[in-house]
Parts: sequence; C-alpha cells; structure tokens
Amino acid sequence: MAIDYSGMAFFFNKSERTLRRWENEKSEIFNMMLEQYSAQESKELNSNSTVIATVSLKGGVGKSTISDAFGFYLDDSIILNLDLAQPASQVNACPTIDYVEHIENKTVEEIIRELTQKYRYVIIDTPGDPTAEVLEALKYASKLIIPMTVGKRTRQATESTLHTFFGEGTALTGAYDVFFLFNAYTDKKKRDEAAALFKEAYEEFKPYAAVKLNPKLGALDASNAISTAEESGKSIFQMVQENRTAYATAAKKMTVLCNQIEEHFKLN
Repeated sequence: MAIDYSGMAFFFNKSERTLRRWENEKSEIFNMMLEQYSAQESKELNSNSTVIATVSLKGGVGKSTISDAFGFYLDDSIILNLDLAQPASQVNACPTIDYVEHIENKTVEEIIRELTQKYRYVIIDTPGDPTAEVLEALKYASKLIIPMTVGKRTRQATESTLHTFFGEGTALTGAYDVFFLFNAYTDKKKRDEAAALFKEAYEEFKPYAAVKLNPKLGALDASNAISTAEESGKSIFQMVQENRTAYATAAKKMTVLCNQIEEHFKLN
C-alpha cells in the first residue's frame, strides 16, 4: 500500500522530508504515526451516517439504558451492542444487533460499514473494558456519550476512560463531541459537588495531540419509571404513548436530556 506522505505531513504538521527520514531512522515512531493517520482516513470514509458510542470503563452507570433511550428517540437508528456477555437485542426498545452473534464471521468494522449504509444513526453500546472491539468502534465514532454516577469510584473510572482512550499514546485521532452525563443521581447537592470535582479533573486532563474533544456536561436524576420501562422491554417514550400517565414526568426528563445530546452533537 502506497504511503500518503503529503497527507501525513499536513496531518502531523511535519515536512515530507522529515517523515521519510523517520521511516528509516525512527521506524517505531513512524509506524505509530502511520497507524494513527490510517485510522483517521478510515474514519473519514464513514460519511453516510453518524456513529455514536456510549463508553465507560465502569459497569452499571447506564450505558445500555442511555443507548436504548437515545436510539429510540432518534429516527432511523440502530444499536450495535459490543458487550459479549450481555445480549440486548431481545430487551432493547431500539433495534439492536448483538456482536456476539456475528463475531465468528464479521469484524466490528465490517458491521459498522454495513450499518452506516442502511441507518442514519449507529449507536455503539460498549462493555466496561477497553477491548479491541471497542477501540475499533471508536475509530468510526465521532460522538461519545460517557455516563457516570456521583460516586468517587465512577468519577475516577470516567477519568480513567479519558486517559485510556484519548491520553498519551492512544492510537485514536480526530475530533469527538463528548456528552458527559451524571446519571441516576438522587441528591442534587451531591450531584453538584461531584460535577464541580469532575470539571476540575477534566481541566487538568490533556488529550493526546492528535485528539480534539468538545465536551458538555448533563444530568438525569434517578427514576423508577425508567427502570420499570426497561423491565418491560419498552422505551419510556412508548409507555407514555400507551397513555400510562405515571411515566409522563420521566419521559419529559428523558426528552430534555435527548434534546441536549442531539443539540450538542449537532444532529438536527
């Protein structure tokens, strides 16, 4: 495969002469740069739809709940569930594909490319581990939802998520719109205190030079109605459509949240 020295020079702000010299004299650095540039090129090929990933290195923060709700809220969307241990196609309200059912004959890249030809929005629901499949998916995503709770451990896990995927040495490149979400809190004062601590930690975080993050912070309080809707295999929006007035308040809050995410991601 021919190397695009000119494109790499522009992308890394280096001269072609320097890159050609590094190819021979600093091959390890050059190969890492080539991998990053190739990943960016592959990402740009995915132009027919928007790929959104819900990520966190901690379980139980609401990745699947938010993925399902936001996917149902959007028109023409599908979820690709990468959690091999927790199939979701039979419980999600939004159409869902479980990667575990295709792992033997298709790569994550192949499935994403297929889905982006058919759907306007592809939402990637990820497990709480930085697997190869998650890293592959993040090469194609341009929008991220990162849920967390107000507890210290989950805030630390969110910081770890940032450093793991976007810190020094990452193979990921490009620009990401990121929506951080304090999810299922029950005490507004504790939420505000946690948000202040998180903002302070985020200001200290320095993404890798080839990564640009555009952040926004939102919140969704705890709701038994949302949990009950999940148990039924329906979206909170469906429950309201069925005239279940007890779900109206929770649906309104979820609608506000989805509107905020949609606006931040510029999906209108």
